[in-house]
Amino acid sequence: MPVYRYEGTIAVNPGEPVILTIDFPDNGTAASHEIDLPGPEDMEGYNEIEDTIAKGADLIGDRVVVWTKAFNLDSGFDEVRVDYSINGQVVLNHKNKKSEDTTPQIKLVLSFQ
Repeated sequence: MPVYRYEGTIAVNPGEPVILTIDFPDNGTAASHEIDLPGPEDMEGYNEIEDTIAKGADLIGDRVVVWTKAFNLDSGFDEVRVDYSINGQVVLNHKNKKSEDTTPQIKLVLSFQ
């Protein structure tokens, strides 16, 4: 099972919450997520999520790692698609053909400034 690796840098406002959204453009996709946050608190989620991960000030100069294990077993779709956003700004549109992998692992490393 391949791991699709992505990295990005995003600017955040120190005084505002940072909201991570993970969305599936196709109805057939499902997933589990592990979110490695700075410090002792980490998060887990399933399928589509929208959640505050921290205040901007707590993330600036640090990074968050999001691991997603996705799958799409619906024969009506030929791709696995997962979209990631921070505060409504798209940071990644992942897609892969099911012929490449039906259960991809996605590693997204986000640095904050």
